[in-house]
Amino acid sequence: MQDTFRILLVEDDEIDQMSFKRYLKDTKIAHHVTCIYDGGSVLQEATNEYDCIFMDYMLPGTDGLALLKKLLDVLVIHLLPPYIIFDSYLIFFSVHLFRSQA
Repeated sequence: MQDTFRILLVEDDEIDQMSFKRYLKDTKIAHHVTCIYDGGSVLQEATNEYDCIFMDYMLPGTDGLALLKKLLDVLVIHLLPPYIIFDSYLIFFSVHLFRSQA
C-alpha cells in the first residue's frame, strides 16, 4: 500500500491552486500534488502514475473535456486514473457535458 496519494492538478489560476493545496492539507491525507498550468503538457505528464487527476474546465487554449478525450485516445482506459473536471460555472458545464454525451 502506498503512503502518499499522488494528484495531478491542471489549473491555470495560482490562487485556485493554492486553495486546492490548502484544502488537501486540512484533510491530513498524505499527498503530493503536481501542478500543470495549461493543457499543453497534460498528455505527457498524465503518462506518469497518478492516483487522481483534477482538471479545470476552462484552460488556456483548450478545455477539460477536450483534454479528457485526448487522454482517452492516448492512454489505455484501465491506465487512466479517476479524474474530476471542475469549473466555477457549474450550470454551463453541466449543460455542456450533457450535450456532448459525456
